[in-house]
Amino acid sequence: MQTYTLVENPNTVPVTVEVSYLTPGREGNVVFTDTLRPNTRKTCAMRDKIKSGRASVMVTSQTPGKGVVVERAMYSATRRAGTDTIGAYVDQ
Repeated sequence: MQTYTLVENPNTVPVTVEVSYLTPGREGNVVFTDTLRPNTRKTCAMRDKIKSGRASVMVTSQTPGKGVVVERAMYSATRRAGTDTIGAYVDQ
C-alpha cells in the first residue's frame, strides 16, 4: 500500500504543523514540522519518511488558534484500489 497524509490550511495566515508517523513498536517513529501557506494543501508520502512497515499518523497544528484539515489516502501498489479517510475541520 502507498499511504499519503494530506494536510490543508484553510486559514488566511501560514500555519506550522507537526506530522508524526508512529510505528507499532515505537522504534523508527518519525516526527517533522512543515509550514503551509494560507489556503493551501500539502501531500506527504509516508514512504519518504518510513521506509518499510506500518505507522499511525498524527498531525497537530503548532500555530495557536489555527486548525487544519487532515486526510489519509491509501492506494494499492497497482493503483487499482484505494481508500480515503475523510478530514474534518473544527473551529475552536
